[in-house]
Amino acid sequence: MADEIKNMLLIEYQELSTSMRSLMGYRLTILGFCFTIIGVLFPHIISSEPNKRFIFEAFLLFIIFALIKTMSSITRHLIVYAIRLKEIESSFISNGFWCKWGRYLKKSPKDSKTKTISLILYILNSIALIFVLFFNIIEYGNIDEKDKELTLLIFTLIYTVGFIYNFFRIYKELSLKTKWKVVKKKWRKASKKKKKTCKA
Repeated sequence: MADEIKNMLLIEYQELSTSMRSLMGYRLTILGFCFTIIGVLFPHIISSEPNKRFIFEAFLLFIIFALIKTMSSITRHLIVYAIRLKEIESSFISNGFWCKWGRYLKKSPKDSKTKTISLILYILNSIALIFVLFFNIIEYGNIDEKDKELTLLIFTLIYTVGFIYNFFRIYKELSLKTKWKVVKKKWRKASKKKKKTCKA
């Protein structure tokens, strides 16, 4: 291997390692930030009038959905970085850390931070769903008008479907075992294309 290629690979390796650490830190920061927003939303849902409560409940649903999508995007990046680090590492040593780490995660996905984050999101989404259903049921018992009852039922049904959909997205987007295979397949497909020059 030429010295220029070696230097290029080493620089890439260092950059990817730094990006991995940064993205791992971003996930925790984003999670903490969203917890703060959700913590502020709960008292507003409790104390607000029905019409305003619907808005806050919708915002709560959106925050969790956006959090799932963000974590999914970061996880995909982390997997791609890990695959590339393994490729670079294999150019220098046959069985380095990233090779071992990849094999270990396939057998023990529960030890990854992604698995921990997915469990936190499951719990958070469950709490939000129970919270919304609890207060909407109480509100339903205090309403006498048929139109308001129907409106409350429709919004409650929509939010319930939304939270159930969130469960599905967490399972699909943050299942490391499934996600790793999908991303790896796409990465290999992209890597097999013969290119003389790198095109956007």
